[in-house]
Amino acid sequence: MLKLIPKVLGMQPTMPYFAGKAASAIPFSFRPGVGKSFRTASDRLAEYEQGDGEARKDFIFRHTKAMATYAYDQTHFYRQLYGDHGVDPHELKHFDELSRLPVITKADLQLVPMEQRSSDFGPRIEVNTGGTSGQPLSLYLSANSYGNEWAHMLPIWHRVGYRQTEPRLIFSGRTSGEDIIFYDGFRHGYVLNLSHGWDVLSDAIMKERRIRNIGVLHGYPSAIFDFVEWLQQEAHPLLKHWEKTVRILLLGSELPSPAKRKKVGEILSCKSVSWYGHTERAVLAGEDGTHFEYHPMQSYSFAETIEAEDGHHLVGTNYNNFSSPLVRYDTSDLVKPTYENGIMTKFTIEGGRSGDYVIDANGQKIFLTSLIFGRHHKLFDNVYNLQVRQTHPGACEILYVPKEELSHEAARAQFDGSGTSLSFSFRSLDNPIRTANGKLPLLVRE
Repeated sequence: MLKLIPKVLGMQPTMPYFAGKAASAIPFSFRPGVGKSFRTASDRLAEYEQGDGEARKDFIFRHTKAMATYAYDQTHFYRQLYGDHGVDPHELKHFDELSRLPVITKADLQLVPMEQRSSDFGPRIEVNTGGTSGQPLSLYLSANSYGNEWAHMLPIWHRVGYRQTEPRLIFSGRTSGEDIIFYDGFRHGYVLNLSHGWDVLSDAIMKERRIRNIGVLHGYPSAIFDFVEWLQQEAHPLLKHWEKTVRILLLGSELPSPAKRKKVGEILSCKSVSWYGHTERAVLAGEDGTHFEYHPMQSYSFAETIEAEDGHHLVGTNYNNFSSPLVRYDTSDLVKPTYENGIMTKFTIEGGRSGDYVIDANGQKIFLTSLIFGRHHKLFDNVYNLQVRQTHPGACEILYVPKEELSHEAARAQFDGSGTSLSFSFRSLDNPIRTANGKLPLLVRE
């Protein structure tokens, strides 16, 4: 039943379990393809953590200025933007002058062809993101930035006792044809095809001893919580195994429901850690002992806030993605920040991705985090906004605001609904549908 996926983000072929397990024991600092960038990022992390307040300001200033000057020198977008605002990043002298750099938004970037806001720094990988409200954006990621990701993610996971040799059961949006579960050797984890119902997935897990006795569940909180609650409701025998074996929940991509997190944590008697991050890699922040209190990793990116009409917006500057630089990028996420000596040290999230779902033809929940964000549809490249409306169980309408004329047939061809028991219709809009208070929901409830 278990099959291999061909590649992981284009980096290397996956491998059978025995090879993946052996590879997981190799320290990241010595792994081909990521070792050098992992060591560099680890040194940066140590430098920042060991510095005092002024040293940390200097660290942020040096790395933010370096990215701003690179973006100014290498991309048409930033050269014009900074020229229009009368600022030359080469002339910045100290931390407090970083506020002279203009803040950019996803809407600003959507108006510019990707090549005009990117450099030819390579190798690079094209990705796209749906964002918290279905507002898509395409960009490049520098392939050598993956070591930086691991150098900063592992400390977050280690806070709850995760060991890198432990296999994980991954609840994500990736699919592999009709496979129910497949082993990803690069991540040393078993990936669930969330297009299948909980009954199919639970029975498949029970047949595989390694997965039945898994210790780490990783992925979308809404899917993990719903699955565990379903196991309890159905008195499924898998739950008895997991009550003994599951130690850790690694909760990413969504803001977990506090009530469900508490309930599932009690059912499994396990620890959990949540973190804030996104495809753009502008900010990475993890919990450190207190649920829903996120500590930004300033050695990963410069994380700050700006005041807006609806509250404090989280803003980030990535230090490592030279392919599509993001300098003072407004994530549009609302947070309540805490500052010390002019540097944000923690924040709580006032609004973020939720566990919205639709119902398929079999009565199963299909979470939009998986269906929309997890698949990175080609349609994202050609629309300003995308939303979902369920017309009836088993059928959804995809509402999109096109960048230029885009027929329903063309939109359908660029949307990946494969492997689901859902039918899709498509409707173009001049403007996205907003709630009464002006917010952009992903799931439209009409």
